[in-house]
Amino acid sequence: MECRRATARTTSMELQTLLTTEWRLLEPLCEFTYTDDYAVYKSVRFPHFYGANGIDIRHNAGRGLAEWEAVFDGYFEKSLYGHKAFTFIKNDELSFLEEEARAANYDVVRTSSFMAAPSLPWEGIRQDVRRIETEQDWKKYSALYHDDNREAGWYTPNACDNLFEKMRYMTKAVDIHWLYLPGNTSEMIGALIGVFQHNGLARLQDVVTHPACRRRGLASGLLRYIMAYAGEHLRAETVVLCADTDYFAIDFYRKAGFVPVGETVELMKYAVRRSP
Repeated sequence: MECRRATARTTSMELQTLLTTEWRLLEPLCEFTYTDDYAVYKSVRFPHFYGANGIDIRHNAGRGLAEWEAVFDGYFEKSLYGHKAFTFIKNDELSFLEEEARAANYDVVRTSSFMAAPSLPWEGIRQDVRRIETEQDWKKYSALYHDDNREAGWYTPNACDNLFEKMRYMTKAVDIHWLYLPGNTSEMIGALIGVFQHNGLARLQDVVTHPACRRRGLASGLLRYIMAYAGEHLRAETVVLCADTDYFAIDFYRKAGFVPVGETVELMKYAVRRSP
């Protein structure tokens, strides 16, 4: 029993360390309030974005979902924050919240966290990899963002423009390096991955392939390259990423050498129910 408890504690510590890169993404966007049981993150600059406003539950403190909703309402103005969002590391103590959330019409999303050591470079694509730096590069990125979300089926131009504005703001604040491979034309990005370094961890961000350029190995080649880039240029000791547990690319990451560390759970209730 003692050995099992020690192992679980070590895994939890590793996951908490990895999740510091998630918080790093929020730091330039949000104001924070910390207590022993939870942390509140609120984006004054981007108040309407679900992923930048919510409560990170550290300990349950005997609260059910209704009590956590009351905590949320105490921090967020209903006129601006019509949604509710709660996150926590998956564990037995909090599993009942998932059941309560589903019964209350929340979306329940599990996110798997992965880590890997930086790998040797794949020389085969080195000459083709480019970094987003100029305004023309950003226009290409914007076009990719719109095309990818249009293909996903929930596209609205205004929402994409606003999210893109948030991404540009965060890129400058966190110093994200966006690397890409060209697509079918000189004005198209075929595959793109972002990476930034924080406390020795290189965090991958948004692995995206243009709908017209899929199944050509662009993303897998770029992933192998950027893992080497993280070690060579960012001096990172570990490469980490997070992805929805049911996301189709999970096997893709495992084959690239990533190993799972643990899961977080996100409970989301929207002011207007999203389309499936």
